[in-house]
Amino acid sequence: MKYEMAEKVLNYAESVEAHIPESKVWDSSTQDGIQIHPGFLDGDLKNFFPEFLNDNTPNLLVRGLPGYGKTNLVNAIITSILRMYSKEEIELYLVDFKQVDFDLYFQKPTAPQIKVIDYDNYGAYIEKSIDSLLELSKERISLFTKLGVTKISEYNERLGRATGESSPMKRSLLILNEYTAMLENPVILRKINQLLKIGRACGVHAIAATQSNRTREALEFISQFGLTFVVSAHPSKNQKGWVDVYYGGRRASKSYKTPFCDENYIRESLRKYASLALEE
Repeated sequence: MKYEMAEKVLNYAESVEAHIPESKVWDSSTQDGIQIHPGFLDGDLKNFFPEFLNDNTPNLLVRGLPGYGKTNLVNAIITSILRMYSKEEIELYLVDFKQVDFDLYFQKPTAPQIKVIDYDNYGAYIEKSIDSLLELSKERISLFTKLGVTKISEYNERLGRATGESSPMKRSLLILNEYTAMLENPVILRKINQLLKIGRACGVHAIAATQSNRTREALEFISQFGLTFVVSAHPSKNQKGWVDVYYGGRRASKSYKTPFCDENYIRESLRKYASLALEE
């Protein structure tokens, strides 16, 4: 079956930018959560609706067989996040256990929302990224305890009432590509499981993507994901790149068509956001 994701009508630049125009770049807030855009509901270009990572659904699992559009979906999600939120709203930690798909995000210049830690040593980058988020989560738990709040949304609400400002505590997003590779590293797996448990209340979220069906060894890990995107082929349109949505393991009666997000567009966007950050 021919992969028809790259049809012109669903080119990312031409379709998504109509909904997030230049005037809206870095104009969104993460106070109530992170908007996740898998594409267009039912393939209708008018229906650019988000799913959310928040206190109720802090983490997202992305699954899809090779060639069906998983990597394109992850790139489209990252690109829309970088377009919507400034570095004051969000920071991204990108971990690709294949060490292939995320390379372009670390080529200079890159977007200011992307955290780079010892990238020349990828093993150190993975562990230090997770350690950094664990430390952040523990610091926030301590702060929340002192203030008598239990989660980031309560903190942001109290901060807004006290100061009259709407600037929320920054959220962090860890994106793990081909996460099943970490099953071979018990130290990394233990730390990530710990992070998923304590980070959910602290504004530390995760997206984990895989094309593998290995689940038995990762049951504790997978149980932390209440929202799932499954990339598949549309049963009647003869197209791949469609996304089915599951809440708590139950399939929702809706599907999204992901626009094609090519690498040249991503590189141009990263350069633009790096330049925009220098102008501030």
